[in-house]
Amino acid sequence: MPEGDFEDRIHVGLTEQPSMAARTPITISATIQPGSVYFFADEELPSPHFFVVINKNPAVEHPILLLYVSSQVEKIVSSRSLWRSKTVVIIKKGTHPDFSLDSAIDCNHVFSRSIKDLERKFKSGHLRIKSAMSSNLLDKLRESVLESDVVEEYIKDMIR
Repeated sequence: MPEGDFEDRIHVGLTEQPSMAARTPITISATIQPGSVYFFADEELPSPHFFVVINKNPAVEHPILLLYVSSQVEKIVSSRSLWRSKTVVIIKKGTHPDFSLDSAIDCNHVFSRSIKDLERKFKSGHLRIKSAMSSNLLDKLRESVLESDVVEEYIKDMIR
């Protein structure tokens, strides 16, 4: 192999620009979508939990509406009376790739957070992006929120 060819290949390899995707940092604002799942500690809960975004268009709708996922299924189910049973969604182990246990989502408790708060948690390493929720399960969550008699109407209007 001629000497110049080897040097030209090294030079080309070193000067190639990385793709735009490789240079663009991941942000919550750029990647958030209906059904996004995040794992983080929230001030209202004693330990970190998974949270599901339920907004129809969270990239432009604010605040961000979130439901938390609990692995304490019996505790969630037993804390709700029969007339609220339509507002608790059970997710069986294996239904979502990040949920290793049976889980429950209490659709009576919707968290409202700013996109800036989520960005701050993500940039500081206190929020992890997980696999998105399936559209079928997301629809079931929204239906359960709409069934709730304790969720405020403006929240219901945002997910209709």
